[in-house]
Amino acid sequence: MFEKQEDVQTSMKRKLHVFQQDLEEARSKVQKFHDFTHAWSELQQSALAVAHRAQDKEPFILFLIDGDNTLFLDKYLSRGHQGGREAARDLAHEIECFLHRDSSLCLEWKIVVRIYWNLRGLSKVFTRLRLGESDTLRAFCRAFNKERPLFECIDAGDDKEAADTKIRANFELHWHNSNCKQIVLAASGDRGYVAFLRQYVPYAGQPTRLTLLEALPFSADFACLSKRFRCIQFSVFRRERLFPETRPLPRTRAFDKQDPQLDNGNTSSARQPPATTEVNKSQSHDAKTPPLRQLASAAPTHGATGRDVECNTTKSEVPASTIATSPAAQDAAADPGQSPLSVIKLRYNIRNQRIDVTPADVPYDKAGLRSRKLCNRFYLSKCANRQCGRNHDSELDAEELRVLEVYAKCLPCRTLYCSDPTCVSGHQCPNGQACRSQQSCKFSEVMHSVDTNIVRVETFSRRSLVCLSISTEVEKPPKDRTDTMPASPQ
Repeated sequence: MFEKQEDVQTSMKRKLHVFQQDLEEARSKVQKFHDFTHAWSELQQSALAVAHRAQDKEPFILFLIDGDNTLFLDKYLSRGHQGGREAARDLAHEIECFLHRDSSLCLEWKIVVRIYWNLRGLSKVFTRLRLGESDTLRAFCRAFNKERPLFECIDAGDDKEAADTKIRANFELHWHNSNCKQIVLAASGDRGYVAFLRQYVPYAGQPTRLTLLEALPFSADFACLSKRFRCIQFSVFRRERLFPETRPLPRTRAFDKQDPQLDNGNTSSARQPPATTEVNKSQSHDAKTPPLRQLASAAPTHGATGRDVECNTTKSEVPASTIATSPAAQDAAADPGQSPLSVIKLRYNIRNQRIDVTPADVPYDKAGLRSRKLCNRFYLSKCANRQCGRNHDSELDAEELRVLEVYAKCLPCRTLYCSDPTCVSGHQCPNGQACRSQQSCKFSEVMHSVDTNIVRVETFSRRSLVCLSISTEVEKPPKDRTDTMPASPQ
């Protein structure tokens, strides 16, 4: 009996000893794990500190200047070498004042300035304006580059949009560079940047790394977009073009039916603009704006830059009697406040993809619009194709226009990221993911699964294609239409 008890006690002691050993081993492993996690945390903090030091090392602010439309004052450009030195010094002073005024910026940042322009084209303009000799601008560039090590005045060449291409490439490169703390873009005279800059619009409350420098006044759509960014002005840049700008006449329709003389190749016949209040205002405004200098030869029609200095041919206007307008366009011109087609709304989702909104109560095609081979662009937007073979002659009422709009949306646009206010095509399949023929559908695969939650709406005037407003209020997604009618190809 006692022997059995001793055996049990001995067995229990052995098991207890084993359990104690296991416990010590577990404690040792836990301690090693804590030591490892502590070391890993310290390593992460060290790596973050190194990354922060790398980001804070050599921080700089980048100025990208489109020199074709952002020009220094004549007092700098006309003085060649001396003017280049003074322009660099005065520009550096204005930049330092800008950094000092804004508390979110730092005076310790290095200043990088890159100016891209068409030197050959601008030299011709300056010679004709008698602002200097043919090599004046080259002397200006050399002196400007020598004055500051990070100031560069670069000849982009005389190809079309050469300066634009280089500026956009530099912008995209440095936008993802953590050492580049701020980008200042000076291209206010070129509305071609509007579509490019939309993808960089910050959301409400989000800080932006982009500042717009206004030299030439912003166009209406550029001014609307500029409200979302910080905007500045420097006194070293001129506020008007080298040539006074002739404003284009407002139209309700593009060149649809041309003067027969023009169709025969004769471009010298003058076209008479329609007498409208807007035209009279524009003409009276231009009459009050004298040219900077009178030229011996005729100046270009539009504001001259390095890009268009070679183009001096003045385009005439079509007689008012020969302009064929659709009923919708006439209604919009007569009463734009009441016409449903007086404005164009472009809607975008959070990915900057365009969203189509088609009314759900559009009637079916009772008038046989498909068989009439109507030109969608002519009736819904504007058709600039002089050899368009589609029908421009039919008269459509408001109901037929709504049906035609549904037809047009059944033809896919080339891109989801369309920013063309005149585009009448569809940007996603009207049937969405419920489309039964996705394999053979005209719309691409990605156009069947578009996020239709609208986060931004841009409103344009249909007559002048000027951006009237940009709203970031979230709209409800459009309802899927299951009765969408296919449009005839155009």
